[in-house]
Amino acid sequence: MKTRRIIAILSLFGVLCAGISCSDWTETEVMDQEVIRPDRQDPAGWAEYVADVTAYKRSEHLLAYACLQNAPEPSTSERDFLRSLPDSLDIVSLQRTPSSADLEDLPRMRELGTRVLCPLLPGEDAAAVGNRARKQGFDGVALQAWTAPFADLGATLAALGEVGMVVYEGDPLLADPTC
Repeated sequence: MKTRRIIAILSLFGVLCAGISCSDWTETEVMDQEVIRPDRQDPAGWAEYVADVTAYKRSEHLLAYACLQNAPEPSTSERDFLRSLPDSLDIVSLQRTPSSADLEDLPRMRELGTRVLCPLLPGEDAAAVGNRARKQGFDGVALQAWTAPFADLGATLAALGEVGMVVYEGDPLLADPTC
């Protein structure tokens, strides 16, 4: 008798669960999400915050330098974007060719006083990268010699031209000692 009662209760519970799961409130819906950035939420507060961040960056402090595995096109995560980095960073070196999202984030980084470097890998056309860095508004170029040296570092630097800050990333033993 107890077994039948348990089976009846479980059956009733299963029917109720099946009825609830077919309800409209369990169906997924596409919802528009509008991200409202802090500068649009409270412009006065944002201006004060930016003034504080830039004052800090102008003061004497240890520089914070970071390399960002920036977003490939298309990105799957917010972590791939410049806008997701801490505002206290002084210099950011992109590790991939800049995407359209990186270019969109450059004005915000400039507003916060963060310098962004365009990548140059060994074997790439240094003159073309230098032109791109100037045209797109980067603060300089990061020479990325993590896995291979630059064949002629002096010629690479000459081909870059005036690009602002130039940073060598990689094993210093791979660098030409005369440069």
